Amino acid sequence: MLYLAIVFCFFILVLIIGDAVYGSNYRNRIISGVHIGKIDLSGLSKQEAEMQLAKNWDTFNENGILLHLNDQSVPLTPQSFSSNGDAGALLIDFDTEMTVSNAFIYGHTTNPITNTLNHLSTYLFGRAVEPTFSMNQSAISTFLHNAFAKQEMPAKNAKLAFTTTANNADFTITPEQSGKIIDEQALFTDLELNLRTLSTQTIELKLIESAPLVNQIDLLAVKSEAEQYLALTPIKLKSTSTSWKIDGKRLGSWITSSRANQTDTAQIGLDLDQIKKYLREQVAAKIDQPAADARFLIQGGRVTQFQQSKVGKVVDIDATAASIEANILAMVTSTIPVSIKIVTGLDNSASSTDNLGITELLGTGQSNFSGSPANRRHNIKTGAFSLNGLLIKPGDTFSVVKNLGSLDAAGGYLPELVIKGNKTTPEYGGGLCQVGTTMFRTAIEAGLPIVERRNHSYRVSYYEPAGTDATIYDPSPDFKFLNDTGNYILIQARMSGNMLYFDFWGTKDGRIAKHTYPSITNIVKPQPTKIIETTDLPVGQKKCIEKAHNGADASFNYSVTYLDGSVKEKQFNSHYTPWREVCLLGVKELSSATSTTSILPVNSSTSSSNKTNKATST
Repeated sequence: MLYLAIVFCFFILVLIIGDAVYGSNYRNRIISGVHIGKIDLSGLSKQEAEMQLAKNWDTFNENGILLHLNDQSVPLTPQSFSSNGDAGALLIDFDTEMTVSNAFIYGHTTNPITNTLNHLSTYLFGRAVEPTFSMNQSAISTFLHNAFAKQEMPAKNAKLAFTTTANNADFTITPEQSGKIIDEQALFTDLELNLRTLSTQTIELKLIESAPLVNQIDLLAVKSEAEQYLALTPIKLKSTSTSWKIDGKRLGSWITSSRANQTDTAQIGLDLDQIKKYLREQVAAKIDQPAADARFLIQGGRVTQFQQSKVGKVVDIDATAASIEANILAMVTSTIPVSIKIVTGLDNSASSTDNLGITELLGTGQSNFSGSPANRRHNIKTGAFSLNGLLIKPGDTFSVVKNLGSLDAAGGYLPELVIKGNKTTPEYGGGLCQVGTTMFRTAIEAGLPIVERRNHSYRVSYYEPAGTDATIYDPSPDFKFLNDTGNYILIQARMSGNMLYFDFWGTKDGRIAKHTYPSITNIVKPQPTKIIETTDLPVGQKKCIEKAHNGADASFNYSVTYLDGSVKEKQFNSHYTPWREVCLLGVKELSSATSTTSILPVNSSTSSSNKTNKATST
């Protein structure tokens, strides 16, 4: 027993000493055996691990995962971009920093026993860590059905169609039709598996049967009910000063049929989307009076209000549509009132400009947009001046996306083209990353805490020096910062030539903000030009829609020293994917599945001539 006790104690002592030495060797490094997919992170520091993962993510960012169906292949990339580098919808978000933190935690907890067990088990058996990511399934679904529109044939329900002739008005029944659609659930399962293992393996899409929910026989049973609703017309829709008549033809176009599942019976109802469209175009256009926010400026050394907040009124589209539906389905023939919402402009509860506490300049940020096409310049100006004169309350987190307004034609923005799969698609708001970037730089100069910021996926000349940019897109990514000054902050926008400026005015509280100039490392040349075949261009015509950009890593240190002597420090790290030139090539028919997206070398003379191709860009 004594001998066994001595051996056991000796074993424990050796284990403790060995683990102490092992732990010391990996004190600031990921322990041996930790891997993500096929990437071994053993012995790497957090920064080295992030760089290693970033290189792997570069491949996915640039090439995407190929989705294949029959004779068509389309790359799914995490985000769409324009030729000028402005970001589009974010489909897949990979969090490198969180992933590395999850890998680092093994063997680095506050519990020594847990650390020892992690050291031993991970060394002997390895430890697979799953990357942290998120998928925007709604955006992916939209991309999928647009890209493979010619491959799908969604089922069509039998429909009641209201027809009118000189002598008759009646419902006819359009027969149902079976179809085939892409199996989205299978795609998301395969895609999640690829992302969990950092694999770029091609995903084979599957078509599944799509059965109609409403059949002819269902509608024959409820046709008489639809005819009863028509007997209610004309129906009056009324506001305080105006009224609209809903006649039989209008109501007939709204009547539709639905069925929750194959076991339920078909129901007659109203197409709410059509009703809302009518309300927006015919009713709201005559009633809506938008509210106005209070706006302020610095004049003669003091803040003055140049636009008072204004109360407005708008049609409550959802409530009015629901009221129309309820009245008609309940066979009520009385007048239906239009629901109105009162909306107030933002005045930040500032009853007097004298008590706002805006006395001095807190910081100025700037950026250069030389070379921007006309639409991009228009959007930059529209976005910048939509923020001009706004007040940020003490303690509020300011969101750039939220305050830019409606990012469409109604908000005054112009559409431009972005690349999605093998197509160029118009999207609104290109150029607003210039606004986000300039806001980021202003917040840094003013010494404000940064709540949310994402750099672009690749370097863009508009946002040099690299590492000081902020990409935005509705609804995300966003740029946000906190007003922790204890006083109001006033935003002032100005443009001069090719320069955009934001000035933050407020009351200084003694804080001192400092930041280093960005350090640029790991510069990587892009791959050869990528040629994407498309049937949207004339055969043989080439249109280059994305420019080549070097990859790199950038970082700068940001510190704020407060009046009480406390210091807050943060390092902003940015990784930029090397981005090849992308050109569309018009073909009569797409090549085989393996070569639909091909990579062809382009010589210097060809590249030079390509630059003369003019594509609308953001």
